[in-house]
Amino acid sequence: MAVLTFIQLIQYHSPLQFSVIKDKEMDFCLDLLRTRFVDLSLAGRELTRSLMAVCKMPKMKEFWNDLVNNPKNLPLTAGGLPQFLLSKSPRWLFAHRISTELEVKVNFMLSKVRAPVVNRYSDIFIKQYLSTPESELILPELIRFVIRAVHPSNEILGSDVLQRWNFILFLLQNCKTSQGLNNCMLALFYDWILFDGVENNIMNIEPATLLLMNVRGNSIRVLGKPLFVTLIDYLCKIALEFHPPTQVKTRKSVLDAIQYAVEKRVIPSFIPILEAVPEEARTALRKAFPEFFGEDPTAQRLVDRTNTNGANGNGKPLPPSPAPQKPSGDLDEFPMDTSSLSDPDEEVALPAKASVAKRRPKTPTLGKRSRSSEQPSLAQCVGMMAPSLQPLFVEMAEGTDDEKCQAMENFVMEVINEGQNYDMDDCELLARTLALTIKPIYDRFALPENLTDESFEDSVQSPLFILFRRVWEESEDSPQRHRALNLLAEMTECLPDIGFYLVYYVLFRKTKVIQDEDRDALADLEALCFAVRRKNQTTDEDAQTQYEEFVANCMDRCGRQDHRMVVHIAKFLYREAPRVTKDSPLFAHAVISHIDAWELRALWNLVLQRRLVMFSDKACANVVRETVKWETIEQTFFWKLFHAHELKTDSWIIELLKVVDFKKHPEAAIQVFESLKDTIPREEVFREVLRREPDDADDHTFSTLAMQWCINDSPANVAEMFAKIIAKLVQKKRQANKHSSPAKEELSLEHVLGHITAIQSFVAENDRSGGKKARDGGFTQMLYHASMQLALAKAKESASPSVREK
Repeated sequence: MAVLTFIQLIQYHSPLQFSVIKDKEMDFCLDLLRTRFVDLSLAGRELTRSLMAVCKMPKMKEFWNDLVNNPKNLPLTAGGLPQFLLSKSPRWLFAHRISTELEVKVNFMLSKVRAPVVNRYSDIFIKQYLSTPESELILPELIRFVIRAVHPSNEILGSDVLQRWNFILFLLQNCKTSQGLNNCMLALFYDWILFDGVENNIMNIEPATLLLMNVRGNSIRVLGKPLFVTLIDYLCKIALEFHPPTQVKTRKSVLDAIQYAVEKRVIPSFIPILEAVPEEARTALRKAFPEFFGEDPTAQRLVDRTNTNGANGNGKPLPPSPAPQKPSGDLDEFPMDTSSLSDPDEEVALPAKASVAKRRPKTPTLGKRSRSSEQPSLAQCVGMMAPSLQPLFVEMAEGTDDEKCQAMENFVMEVINEGQNYDMDDCELLARTLALTIKPIYDRFALPENLTDESFEDSVQSPLFILFRRVWEESEDSPQRHRALNLLAEMTECLPDIGFYLVYYVLFRKTKVIQDEDRDALADLEALCFAVRRKNQTTDEDAQTQYEEFVANCMDRCGRQDHRMVVHIAKFLYREAPRVTKDSPLFAHAVISHIDAWELRALWNLVLQRRLVMFSDKACANVVRETVKWETIEQTFFWKLFHAHELKTDSWIIELLKVVDFKKHPEAAIQVFESLKDTIPREEVFREVLRREPDDADDHTFSTLAMQWCINDSPANVAEMFAKIIAKLVQKKRQANKHSSPAKEELSLEHVLGHITAIQSFVAENDRSGGKKARDGGFTQMLYHASMQLALAKAKESASPSVREK
C-alpha cells in the first residue's frame, strides 16, 4: 500500500516546484521495488497499472525497462511482466486506494441515487471531490473501485438507480487532460486486456461493455472528441501496444471478454457497437481485430456466438465499410441497425438463422404476429408488413426530416384513413414496427434551446406529431380517431414516452394555434389512457386513479427526457387537468423529483403570482402524508412550494404528526417544529402533539414545542390549554368508570400526565445543576400556574395509583 500511495503522490508532485520532494518519493519507491519486489508482487496487476502512469519519468524508466525486458535484474522467480500480470489483486486493495469518505459516497450513489436526481448528486460530487486540478489523478482509482469492488444486486441492476457504466461515463467527462483520459481508459479496459477465461467475474467486464453500447451514436464528447470513437481507438491501441511480446494473447483476451459478455447476456450482441464505428476509426479497428471483418479464421466463431445471443441474424461478418443504400421496399435491402432501434428495456433473442417470408397477398394485410414469446427485430417486423407499407418504414428510418414526415402522412392515409382494408386486430405488430422505426428520433427529443414561436412549431414537425394531429383533428366518434388511439396505445410497449409527447403536442396546439383555444385540452390524453387500459384489460379498475397515474407517468417521462420542459408541462397540466393533478402526491413527486434550483424558482414565482395552484386547503394533507417517503432534496423543494401557497388550514399538520417517525423522517420533523413553534395551535393539533410517546428518549417533540410556546407565546396560555385538555380527560374517565366501559378517547389521562412528569423532571434537573429559572423556558411558570395546579389536583384523584405516586 505504501508504494501504491507514493506512486500516486509522485503524480501529484509532477509540477517543477515539487521536484525535490518528488525525487525523494521516487527514491523511496525504487528502493522498495528493487529490494522487496517479491513482497510487493502480492499487490498484483494493479501495481503494474500504477507503474505505467510514472514509467516514463527518468528514474522510473530504468526500473520499468528491467521489469519488461530484463526481469533477471529483479528478484522475480520467472516470466517477467507477463508472469507478474497473472497475479490478481485482492479486492480489499481497491477500497484502500480511495478515502473512506469517498468510498461511502460512491456506494451511496450506486445504491440509493435514482435517475431523476442524478444530476443534483453529481454536481455535489464534483464540487466536493473533482473541482481541483489534481483531482483528475483520483479518477482511475475510482473507476477501478467501481469495477472491482462495487457489484450491485440484481434488484439494483433492474431498477432506475444510477448504474455503474453511467457513473464511469460521468467520471470520464470530468477528465481535464489527454493523459488523465488515457489513465481512465486503461482502468476501464484493464480487465479486458487481462481476461484469461478462468475464474472471471462478469461484473468486471460489464461496465465497459454497457458504456460502449450506450454511448454509440451519441454526441457525447470528451476533450473535444467523440467519446465513442476515443474509446474504440484506445481499445485498438492498447490491444496492440500494451505489451508487444504478448500482443496475440492481449488481443485474444479482448475477444474472449467480448464473447463472455455476450454469453452472459450483458448485451444481446456486439454487432451494434461495431456497426456504429465511423469510417475514420475502422482502419484501426481492422488492424487490431480483423476477426470483426471476416479476415481471420476465428471470425465465423465470433459472429456465430453473437448471432446466437440476439444479433441481427444475417450470419455474416461486418462489411469493411457500410455503403449507403437507396431506400426501397425490399426487405433484403433494408439497411438498419436493429439493435439500436429495439426497446432498451427488453432483451431480444432470436435464432441465428431466423428468416421471415415476405407476404404478398392480393389485398393488403398486416401479417399475424407469432405467438412465440420472442420479440421480432425491426427488420423482421418490416418483412411481415404489406408490400405497400415497407417503403414507408424505410423512409421514416433513413430519409430526411421532410421525407420522414411525408412517409408518416402516407402511412396515416393508408392505415388510419383506409383502415377498413387492414385487419386492425393485428395492430400490435404494426405498432411495434412503427415504434421501433421512429424511436431513435425521440431518443434525442429535447426542448429548443431558444424557445420562440417558430422553434416551438419546428419542434413538432416530426412523424409522431403527425399522428397526434390526426387524433386532434378528428371528431370524438370518428373511426379514424379510434384506430389512431388504438395504434398509439400499442406503441406504448416500445415507446413508453408517447403520453408525454401527446401532452407536448397539445400544449403547442392550445398555446400557439388560436382556433384551438376553446377545445378540451386533454380529451385526447384521457382517450389514450382509456385505450391503454383497454389494451391491458384493466377497464374494471378505478378509472380516476388510473388516469391520475397515467398523467403522473407522463410528467415523470417529461422530466427524464429533458428537465427544462418540466415547468412548462407542469404549469399546463395543473391548469388544464386539476382533477388529477392538484393535491396529487404522484403528480407532485413527478414534478419535484426532476427539477433543480432554477426550475424551483420558476415554479415558486408562478405560485406567488397565483398563476399556478398545486395544493388546496381541502386535500393537501394527502400530499403531505406521502412526502415522508421522498428524498431529502425533494422534500426541501416540496416545502418551499407548499408554504408559498399560504394555505389557511392546519389539517396537514395533524396528518403529518400521525405518520412521522422522528428517527426516520428528520425532514418532516423539522417542518412540524417550524410550523408550530411560534404560537399555540388549536386544541385538536395540541392533542395530536400530546400523542407523541413521552418516554421516547429520541422524540422530544412535545417538550421542545411546549418550551417554544412558553417563550414565544405565554406560559399562562400553555397552562390553560393543558388544564382544558386534562379537565376533559378527567370527565370522560369518570363517565367511563360510571358506566363500567372503557373510554374511547385515543389520548389517555395517563399519557398526558406522562408528558407533565417529563417536564417536571427537566425542571428538577435544571434546579439541581444550579441553572437559572429563566433557562427552563418558562416551564416553572407553566407548572405553578393556578389553572394547571387545579387540573393536576383533579387528575390526581382520577389517575391510577402508579401515576399518582409520580
